[in-house]
Amino acid sequence: MIVQGKDINGPVRESADVCIIGSGCGGGASAKVLAEAGKKVILLEEGGYYTSKQFDGTEQTAYTHLYQQRAGQATENLSVTVLQGRCVGGSSTVNWTTLLRTPDFVLEAWRRKHGIQGLSAKELEPYFETVERYLNIHEEPFENHNPNNRIILDGAKQLGYRATAVG
Repeated sequence: MIVQGKDINGPVRESADVCIIGSGCGGGASAKVLAEAGKKVILLEEGGYYTSKQFDGTEQTAYTHLYQQRAGQATENLSVTVLQGRCVGGSSTVNWTTLLRTPDFVLEAWRRKHGIQGLSAKELEPYFETVERYLNIHEEPFENHNPNNRIILDGAKQLGYRATAVG
């Protein structure tokens, strides 16, 4: 159940085992795990709730409604812009869900440099598959890409680069 602030006309009293602030990747995943363990969970989100019909693919709409500080948030020294979500789904909504499996060469470097064992691609396979299933990771069909993404993919291919959409 989603209750939006604009729909509340008086005091609200709820009880739960856990209250999580923020509905993004961390909050959403934590809520799922806790709920599956039988806990009653309440998620509080500062931003609004938007359905897929309200997404029009424009930066103006996204910056106005979906981003913390209208996408103007930055690190203290202003060297990096932080695209933090401010909506149900948090940053997982505005940054979608690009999921790249940890490359073999990185896993090997961790093993070699840090002595980490048990993290080969084969050993991690069931965990990667679980996360990919949970997040509905799949390659987006080309026709679903917005015009900006299509231009980038087409341009890269015309320049001879190996270009594919990520899942």
